[in-house]
Amino acid sequence: MNKKILQTMVILSILVFASFASVCAVKINSYDDKSEESTIDIRIALYTNEEESDPDFYSTYKRTCYFIYALDDYTWQVGNTTYSFKIDFMNSNELFSGKLTKEKYDVFLYTPIKADYESKPSKVKENLLPFIKDGGGYLGICASAMMMANMTNEPETSWEKNWKNRELGISCTNIEINGGTPFYNQLFGNKPEDLGPTAVYTWASGFNSTNYYINHHCGVCLDMVVNKSHSIFQGYKSNTRRIRWLGSPPLLIPDIVDREINVLATFPKEEMSDNESTCVHYWKYTGGLIGMIKAIFKSGTVQWNWGRGLKQKLMLFSGDWKKTDKIVETDFAEKAGMTAEIYPNSNMARIVLSPVHPEYNVWWDGHIIEPDTDHNNIYEGLNRWTDITPMEETPEDEFSFNYWVIRRSIAWASQKVPDSDLPAVYGTSEICDFKENMSSSNFTVYSNCKMERIPVTINLYYRYSNDNENWSEWTFFDTDSDESDGRYWEFNSPNGSGYYEFYSIRTVEYEGYMETETVPPAADASVYVGND
Repeated sequence: MNKKILQTMVILSILVFASFASVCAVKINSYDDKSEESTIDIRIALYTNEEESDPDFYSTYKRTCYFIYALDDYTWQVGNTTYSFKIDFMNSNELFSGKLTKEKYDVFLYTPIKADYESKPSKVKENLLPFIKDGGGYLGICASAMMMANMTNEPETSWEKNWKNRELGISCTNIEINGGTPFYNQLFGNKPEDLGPTAVYTWASGFNSTNYYINHHCGVCLDMVVNKSHSIFQGYKSNTRRIRWLGSPPLLIPDIVDREINVLATFPKEEMSDNESTCVHYWKYTGGLIGMIKAIFKSGTVQWNWGRGLKQKLMLFSGDWKKTDKIVETDFAEKAGMTAEIYPNSNMARIVLSPVHPEYNVWWDGHIIEPDTDHNNIYEGLNRWTDITPMEETPEDEFSFNYWVIRRSIAWASQKVPDSDLPAVYGTSEICDFKENMSSSNFTVYSNCKMERIPVTINLYYRYSNDNENWSEWTFFDTDSDESDGRYWEFNSPNGSGYYEFYSIRTVEYEGYMETETVPPAADASVYVGND
């Protein structure tokens, strides 16, 4: 080859590589440079069989609406970058026709209600797996987390066989599903205790959707141990988070995996069956044929569809049931209740699985009771909670308590939001973490703030220490009331070199309406300032 031609090719190759590297650098650094104005939409395919046009969509017994409350039109600003969740409802026909592509969506949110009803799991996998291989994110909760895992136990009951048939096997996690429907299990000659802890009656306190206390006070609120080193829980101050659980078994991590996987939250150290407040007993069906005949003529609004028509009526309304002296044993302690994994190819899709329910409300105190009457049935519930602290007596919003977990999971799974810009953990604003200590006394403090269609102001507070142990009182620094130029302050280190901690307070005020977030339990961010 001619020497000049070879030199020209080498030079051109270097220029092309340099140009490519420059573009990549700009893309990466654009996230770090919070002064650069940009708008980023996180496009969510919300897979559900419920329709927002349904007049009952926002009623107490629909389940998709809770994701709408947490995500729809949620917009936040970090510096001069604006992020927004954009939801698009997707049904089976749309999924199976190829609508789910990385060009259209960033995250696939498989709602539990859709997973409960899923009749064509092979078609789901056929259309979901290419999306994930292309780098599309995934959030699965309860049933839609179970479907992604690999069922390792040999199915025995029809319930277990049904779940085995739904297995997608896209996740590297394993799962053991031991349970069934108590009525049919006993009808075919099995003992009550032959079912495992995922039996319908074990933790679901009823299917009577007209009863507020059944809808919002069933299952168990568990203090899950969280992994604060992972981006989704980074910035959370406590070691545990109360999240509601409705019966899904834990995820099991194999000793050898083909990908990066992190446990985000684990079940408490104490087994639920060892706790007097949360243990339940096995129940025996005693109604015989008469109880079954009575069930056929009963009616009620059923939240979950375990079977259809006559099969459903018999399972839910047949009575009476008698409590046995045998406690349902769980084996969940310290096992994974929430995971985050990276799909093992170059596109590195992010998958979040949560057997527990961050979209549902929580409660405090109380305990389970199991009243044994002469007309017990599964529809009304064989167990229920009592002595719960009333919502008006707690400082928390029980219904939105864990919405931030959903938001941060979706944002992280999208791969479009850097870890430093995930939605706020506490309240509606927080100060972004500093990546390094400051050598100059003058530096920029950035805020992560939920945006509204009405004016929003943010106050910055700081405190100082010269030894990182003895701190001054919190001091107001300045107010940012103009979102048009970004959310940040030029901080001048009023106390000179030393340690500084920060938090922000967001206020919305419009035509007599005023809402101010509460002070966080600890500083949002901290930094050491050296000498100039």
